[in-house]
Amino acid sequence: MRTNLLILIATLTAVVTVTYAADRPRVFKHEVDAADMRKARTYVHAIVNSVLEGDFDQIRKYGEKLDELTLIKGEIDPTQYEGSERARAEQFLKNNEYYHASVKTLIKAASEYSVEETFKVAEDITRSCVACHAQFGQNRFPAFQRMSPSGNGKD
Repeated sequence: MRTNLLILIATLTAVVTVTYAADRPRVFKHEVDAADMRKARTYVHAIVNSVLEGDFDQIRKYGEKLDELTLIKGEIDPTQYEGSERARAEQFLKNNEYYHASVKTLIKAASEYSVEETFKVAEDITRSCVACHAQFGQNRFPAFQRMSPSGNGKD
């Protein structure tokens, strides 16, 4: 499990998002808060290290810091978009909700000194970051194109 967690964190590090911009009108786009993304990467690394060391106080501390980050600038309103772009905006919001819910669960698990739950949720957080970057970072990170069997980054 620790190896999987380390692999996931390494993947997350490789895909840190800076910005996303589309050049067509009515296309779902968002602008991330680059400073918050850098902090998130630092905090996730600290959480993983603390999980491996069994330092629940540090896990809780960095989990709380992670939960304070907004990661995106402004509000996302899916009703501004149509069709597949609306679906992308809705999916982005779902990913963001899952991420924050997982962080809150991590804080609770660390507060309860639950080793198994803390490992599981730390892995969930890392997976949620990687999944979001994979879904919304294809234009910025060509490596995601190569990760899919068809080479289009969508399967």
